[in-house]
Amino acid sequence: ARFLSRGHRGLKPYYYGHVHSQDEQALRDFNLRGWMESWVRLAALLRSNPRIKGSMGVGWLCDPALVKISPHLAYIHTIPIENGGAMFSLGPCGPEGIRDATNKSETRRRLYEQGEYTPTDYVVIWPRKAVIAWADRAIQMGMDALEVTEAPRFAARPRPQTDGAAPQTTPAPLD
Repeated sequence: ARFLSRGHRGLKPYYYGHVHSQDEQALRDFNLRGWMESWVRLAALLRSNPRIKGSMGVGWLCDPALVKISPHLAYIHTIPIENGGAMFSLGPCGPEGIRDATNKSETRRRLYEQGEYTPTDYVVIWPRKAVIAWADRAIQMGMDALEVTEAPRFAARPRPQTDGAAPQTTPAPLD
């Protein structure tokens, strides 16, 4: 409540992101770099639409349990949270969310079936000033300089270039 009272005055209007996990074509850029590029574009949209308060995402992909269960997906919530955003639990997923959370990952499916993982919906709210500040740093440093450190920490810092190879941009599926 304190987060929402600090100048946000409600949940509208926010840009709302969505991942349709059943559309393989839509998932081709579902990786850290794809999300970072998307967030930089989001900042440009926020600059051109000052009435929009920021970005909001809802679903099991925002669940902090993914840091341990599926650490390769943790950036989806940790980058916004570590850069001025806030996260709130909405409770366990319904049947569709459970299907999506367990469909592409043997680990999540097994843990769910063993009662060790309950897919949970979270909302992540990233205020406009924080999104724009993050994007400005990303652009200033170059997208390739944003390096993932130990989960769940993500830091914007120069990455040493050893072989001149381009950064890995292979999609990281929802598994």
